[in-house]
Amino acid sequence: MVYFLTSHRVHNLKKFDNTGEDMEDLISIGTIGLIKAIESYKPNKGTKLATFAARCIENEILMHLRSLKKTRKYVSLHDPIGTDKEGNEITLIDILGSEADDVIKEVDLKVRRARFTATSISWMTGKKRL
Repeated sequence: MVYFLTSHRVHNLKKFDNTGEDMEDLISIGTIGLIKAIESYKPNKGTKLATFAARCIENEILMHLRSLKKTRKYVSLHDPIGTDKEGNEITLIDILGSEADDVIKEVDLKVRRARFTATSISWMTGKKRL
């Protein structure tokens, strides 16, 4: 029976072939669904184990694919996005990166402005404040 369910599981995975996920990963996730199906199957409900297991396997894979959607929108700054004239890979960090000194100077300037504004406001009298 488990052999039948295992071969049935692999057959059901073919419809998830276009998701871009590795087939071995999908088989592992399908196995988890199969284990959950066997553990929670109740014969008195009137369904066959194979039908119930197929549904559990599919639901487990769909839950996995939904969870991947949350993380797919994130892009690593170190992922290659193309090549330069010499054929070297270019990453987002290469394009978006700023010199550390420029960042420090910009932050320092903003801190000084904030302190100056706070000091100026504290020196003003109640009538001159906005």
